[in-house]
Amino acid sequence: MIVVDIGYDMRLLASMLGGIRTLMNRGTLVVDGKIGPQDGMTADMDAIVGELAFAKAQNVWPDLSLKPRSGSADLVIAGKRIDIKSTRHPNGRLLGKKKVNEDVDIYVLAIVSDHQVTFPGWAHRHELYNDSNLIDLGHGVGYGLTQDKLNTWEAV
Repeated sequence: MIVVDIGYDMRLLASMLGGIRTLMNRGTLVVDGKIGPQDGMTADMDAIVGELAFAKAQNVWPDLSLKPRSGSADLVIAGKRIDIKSTRHPNGRLLGKKKVNEDVDIYVLAIVSDHQVTFPGWAHRHELYNDSNLIDLGHGVGYGLTQDKLNTWEAV
């Protein structure tokens, strides 16, 4: 498990970038991809916190471009396109929408709290997008893996 402490500076940066990302995407009719009851701006801010924290842990720079985008990877490491999926649920699952995203190779689960981000594990696209992982958590059918089904960081 990877744990990254986050401070006021990272929260402030995520707040600003999340707000801009929300405005850019909604203003150009990019559909809000959040899963859950939280508002879109909160989801965007938590997503950026997860991306920044993972990038910090891996000593790489995330894609912070402020252009409308949908379905692209958050960062690339060793040629692998990585998407960070953030949640505030401590027992949260790695979730994916019904449509498979061919622009991502690896999905990483980020558990966001006010002071840290925990990364319990990751999955290859084909591991997440497997019919045995179809679930409906009340927001429509999609794919989901519980934390015990994720690859550990030792497996990298």
